[in-house]
Amino acid sequence: DREAAERAEREEEETGPAASEAHRTAVKERERDRRRRERALAEIHDRIEKLEARHAEIMR
Repeated sequence: DREAAERAEREEEETGPAASEAHRTAVKERERDRRRRERALAEIHDRIEKLEARHAEIMR
């Protein structure tokens, strides 16, 4: 967003491009990790739904 861009710009002016690049890399890694956790959680929810459906079928 705009705020993050402005913050990154100020940071680059204050610390130089290397620190700003390290920050961008860290942000990208955090986003990648967050997406990976979300996918894993979605897979777990899918497995639970399938098991619940199987359980309901068995209990009939």
